[in-house]
Amino acid sequence: MTSCISPPLQPPPELPIALIVATLDAQATSDQATQAVAATLAARATDYARGTLSAVNATQTATLWTLTPTANMTASIEAYRTEQAATATQAWIDSWTSTPTPSPTLTPTLSPLDEAIQRASVPMTSNAEWQSLYPNGFVQDFDGVPMVLVPAGSFQMGSTVEEMQLGFEMCQQAVNETAECQRYWFDAEAQNGDNTQTFVQPFWIDLTEVSRGQYWACIEAGACEEIPTSDYSTEPDQPISQVTWFQAHAYCTWRGVRLPTESEWEYAARGPDRWLFPWGNQFNGALANHCDVNCGVASWGSDFDYVSEENNDGYALIAPVGSYPEGASWVGALDMSGNVWEWTHSLYRIYPYSPDDGRESTVEDSADGLRVLRGGSFNGTAFGLRATDRFVDDPDNGGTGSGFRCARSFAP
Repeated sequence: MTSCISPPLQPPPELPIALIVATLDAQATSDQATQAVAATLAARATDYARGTLSAVNATQTATLWTLTPTANMTASIEAYRTEQAATATQAWIDSWTSTPTPSPTLTPTLSPLDEAIQRASVPMTSNAEWQSLYPNGFVQDFDGVPMVLVPAGSFQMGSTVEEMQLGFEMCQQAVNETAECQRYWFDAEAQNGDNTQTFVQPFWIDLTEVSRGQYWACIEAGACEEIPTSDYSTEPDQPISQVTWFQAHAYCTWRGVRLPTESEWEYAARGPDRWLFPWGNQFNGALANHCDVNCGVASWGSDFDYVSEENNDGYALIAPVGSYPEGASWVGALDMSGNVWEWTHSLYRIYPYSPDDGRESTVEDSADGLRVLRGGSFNGTAFGLRATDRFVDDPDNGGTGSGFRCARSFAP
């Protein structure tokens, strides 16, 4: 018989470190959903490495081979394990790095002034539209002088035939038995066809008529002429009166502003709805200073032919500026009816109004010609307080009831 003698066992080939570690990590989970997975992988790798080293170090038989791992092999396994753990950890970190959320773009908050100008740049189609935004108007101080913002928009300037008839009837109501009213007095406000005025940009107009105190500051600055003493306006808070067109022009220029045109003045008083009075279509004798019962009993007004005796506005003479807040116009401008007549920049021309027909000539271009005043005065009656009424005077004449307010063009 031939005996079968088994050949002596050969020591297994030295295993690659990568294979050893791969074996150790075969059961490791690949779930990287939480940060603890990196630690779990490292711990398991260490346990398997230690177990494998124990198996390798074990002496199988006296006649068989004994593999004693060298220190270099142990260090290699540990280094590889550490590298793989670091790689796995970084992969986990990368997989869980959230997509950056874009920072919200903040819309800049507009200042009240910028917001008002933005709104005013959109043409208004009714008085109520602006009043719903600013019930008392939008007021801004310019060098200490309050002005109200007048939004863009359109309106029909002047009076219709029916509106002229209403003015005539109001005149008849105020006239005494020794005088009469003439229809031609109202011809100057006739529209004469389409008299649409459009303002593509907003503008500013003084909140009140220029006061005596404000005008005095211009005198002290050497930019304005002194005004004759008035028996009707003596206090700093009363409107300046007895002022000529040239003096009014000089004051507004000193402030860096200007006199309003006729169309600007009427638009600020009436709005897109074309109110007959700054406050609406019905006359209210308590909302404007005019020749009422107080005027009629005063010595200086007792012989007036036109007195609205049924009304009482609380003043016999010129009232302090801003005395009738309930009589404000749709943009919040005060005293646009009564108290003192207000010079406009415009030369007198019949309608339709056009700023390009020479009526807005500057002083340098035309110092001659009659200029237009608006708004009525303390010594006039109700029909003269209509926002369409036009009073014409020589620019050199400073009448008892002649005052003014200034306007400012829109500046982006």
